Amino acid sequence: MSECSHAIALRAVSKSLVGSTRTIPVLTNIELGVAHGEFVALVGPGRSGKSVVLNLIGGLETADAGTVTVLGQSLETLDEMDRADWRMRNVGYVFQFFNLIPALSLLHNVMLPLTLSALPVADRERRARGALELVGLGGRELQRPCELPAVDQQRVAIARAIVMNPRVLLCDEPTGNLEDEDAQRILALLQTLHMDEQFTIVLVTRNEAVAAHADRVVQMNPSAPPRPDFPQPQPMRQNYAAMSALARDY
Repeated sequence: MSECSHAIALRAVSKSLVGSTRTIPVLTNIELGVAHGEFVALVGPGRSGKSVVLNLIGGLETADAGTVTVLGQSLETLDEMDRADWRMRNVGYVFQFFNLIPALSLLHNVMLPLTLSALPVADRERRARGALELVGLGGRELQRPCELPAVDQQRVAIARAIVMNPRVLLCDEPTGNLEDEDAQRILALLQTLHMDEQFTIVLVTRNEAVAAHADRVVQMNPSAPPRPDFPQPQPMRQNYAAMSALARDY
């Protein structure tokens, strides 16, 4: 597969964390490729560097060595302000914690990223309503987060992540705060967005069962970082249709 066929490419990337008394290597010479429209899970124990990889892909951190190229953009060539602008236009984030603002309606929570855009207010509202519709919360725009169960609060967080129409969706333990059945619903929703909306998704988790919902799983181990990993995308799991039905039945 050629370099241009990758939405995400990490080449010979190393990253260390600098403490007050010592420097701790987190990633050493890793290679990772994610194709356009692929759903990849990075799975491993704590301190395996999987969240650092996510931060490098999103431009929240910079590599000490190597190159990080996302959607054709070499992130090491951008300064902090340019990376923030690039990230706003191209990357959506979903976290373990929902980070919703309790005083705001669902509509205005989802509209928050759009406040940095030049869109008229009417267009911002239209986009936010569309994002809520995509995650199964159409018609509930005026409710507040406290009125929703945890699974639906995570749906709102996903709507907020996709409202800018990003091409890459980064998910950091998105089911970590959910019961098993609710976690399955969120994973089904991510699969639906991946298949229907063609998002490129990178998800990090410690849970092998969660990782199994991705097209491809990359194992991360503190003592054995990923080897060169640029395979052809694999087909979606056979249980996709059943999982999609579960996503709608919330």
